[in-house]
Order: sequence, then structure tokens, then C-alpha cells
Amino acid sequence: MPSIKQAIRSVAARARQLSEHRRYNIYTSDHIFDVRVNRHKFLMSFSDYPIQGPIVERIEGRREPDTVAIIEAIAKPGMQILEIGGCYGYFTLIMSSCTGPNGRVVTIEGTPRNYDILKKNLEINQVTNVDPFNVFVTSQDSEVRFAPDERSPYAAIDRLTQPGESLVPEEGSHAVPTVTVSGFLKEESYHPDVIFMDIEGFETEVIEDLSRSYLSTHRPTFVFEVHPTFYEPDRGEAFIVDSLQSLGYECRRVGGNMIAHPVSAPSID
Repeated sequence: MPSIKQAIRSVAARARQLSEHRRYNIYTSDHIFDVRVNRHKFLMSFSDYPIQGPIVERIEGRREPDTVAIIEAIAKPGMQILEIGGCYGYFTLIMSSCTGPNGRVVTIEGTPRNYDILKKNLEINQVTNVDPFNVFVTSQDSEVRFAPDERSPYAAIDRLTQPGESLVPEEGSHAVPTVTVSGFLKEESYHPDVIFMDIEGFETEVIEDLSRSYLSTHRPTFVFEVHPTFYEPDRGEAFIVDSLQSLGYECRRVGGNMIAHPVSAPSID
């Protein structure tokens, strides 16, 4: 049975949703919003997605302020950045602003519908220092199919990681190629100074992939959202931190994010 505090939070959340609905239901699906986040100003569109919750937070410039602060502290003019999990482009556009015309941001978004929104938001802002890619990061060499109306990666993750999950019919679906980050960076001849990740637990696979050879010659800083719900037993946050420390990284938890800076060469067994 929910506690009184939980009931109050639920009522408050519902009231907030109703307020957002009344405030934003006047906008059509092609509306372009003016967004301001600290010193950054840009435009965003969200196609036919409901204007509520996390999207409202983006429109009002208050989405994940801890993550914004980390980006502003780490992303400097001229830097090369890899963003894995670009979503609608909110953080992408902040990174673009921080790195400036002499920097470059390569952003990966696996969900086709979100990728279309991301690409449009880059276009309407006339961004020239960001290159978007619609690929799905995983250690598996294959492809993943999305139904036309899929807006979230979670079902696709289940189809990749859980045998027996129902597959998306080929007719009308969108096939997205899967890549390893090391293979992608080699193919693009790109060596970022910073790798930002928000990929629902796949950060473990990315770090393991890069540890095999890439990090012996290239030493990017890592920033990633921590996802305890998606980690396998014995492969959670402590496992990730231990792995990075063995590779010569110093780790710091900041809110829901982990920051890992290279401080020494990786140990060699």
C-alpha cells in the first residue's frame, strides 16, 4: 500500500502533467520551440511526440542540470566529442555550443524516430560541427529492427539481449545496423577527447570493447549516466569502476553520472 508521501507525490505529478497539457496542447507537431539553457540558445522540434514530462523539461531548459553542468565543465572549444545516445539533440546542441566551430561532435542515436528528430534539430539550428549517425551500439554483429511507431530503445534492447523476444516484422520496419564503438571509431578515423554515454546499461559493453586495444593508445575522458536497473549481476557500478581503475582511470560519481578521467597508463597483465 502506498505511503502518504507517495500518494502526495503521485497527485502532484498528475497535477503537473495536467498543467503541462493545458499549457502546451496548443502547439502543432511542426512547432519549433526557442530553448535557452544557461548561455546556450537553440531551437527544438519534437515531431508528433506528446509535449509533456522530459520534453517539457527540455523546452524550459531544465533537463538534467547536473549533466549540463558536467558538459559545460568538460567540453571546451576545439574538442572532439563522441556522444552515444543523442536522443532529440538537447545535450548535442549544448556540446556543439561548448566546442565551437573548431570542435566536432559525433552523435549516435539508435532509435530511428528519435534520430529523425535529432537530425531535424541540427538542421534548423544550421549546426556545422555535429555529425549524426543512426546506428545501434552493442557488441553483437547484426542489425536491430524497429517498428514504425517505436519511440524507445527498450524493446529493441530486449530483442537483442533476451532470446525468444518477439521480433519486429520486416514489412514496414526500419533496420538499424549494430556497431561496436571501437569498430565505429576505426571506420570513421575519429579519436574523441571525451565520450558521453546515455545508453541504458550498454556502457559496460562499450568500456569492455574499448579496453581490448583502443585505450592502450587513446585516452578519452568518459562521462556516462549510471543505470543500475539494467546491469547484470556482478557487472554493476562497482564492476565498471574497478574496470576503469585497472585501465588507469580515476572515477567520480556526480549525481546520476560517472566521470572517468585518465590519470595513468593501463596496467598490463
